[in-house]
Amino acid sequence: MKKILQKFLFLFVLFLMTNVVQAQTVYLEGTRPTLITDLEINGIIYDVTVTYGQTIDGSTLSTGLPSSDALAASNAIATVLNAQVSSIPASTTNNTSVCIVTADLGSNVAGICVNALGTTPPWMVLDFLAGTGDFPTIRPGNGIANFTLAVPVPTMSQWGLLIFGLLIMNLSVFFVQRRELI
Repeated sequence: MKKILQKFLFLFVLFLMTNVVQAQTVYLEGTRPTLITDLEINGIIYDVTVTYGQTIDGSTLSTGLPSSDALAASNAIATVLNAQVSSIPASTTNNTSVCIVTADLGSNVAGICVNALGTTPPWMVLDFLAGTGDFPTIRPGNGIANFTLAVPVPTMSQWGLLIFGLLIMNLSVFFVQRRELI
């Protein structure tokens, strides 16, 4: 019985050491992304909310993400959006972009935009600096990305193994106490 308990305990510990990555989910409003859940950027999982209708200036800096991770974040956003949306009508591209605003440089604001283009793949990463005439600064559909740390939720198989492990631990306590009484 002791060897069986050791095998079950080994399997339980092995399961706890595995990390199940949850798939990213993109929520769209028309062709504009409003929420991306479980986005991995440099090993950290974020939920990204995108707000539209703001003027890009120093008061609309993206929050929750170090500015050094902005390029990695924009590439991750473009990859997820390209996997979710295979094409975007050219008539709607001017109203669709996700900007990560990283710095206020006086009258200029630095950042990176993931823009919807009428090409394949439809989403591309473009740097911009406000005040220099770059087209992302004059688009009416600029969205500002804000990042929050995602809360990991166990999957059904993880819950099942957690309950199974608790059951095995209770049984092992029961059998150890029973052996001591004999």
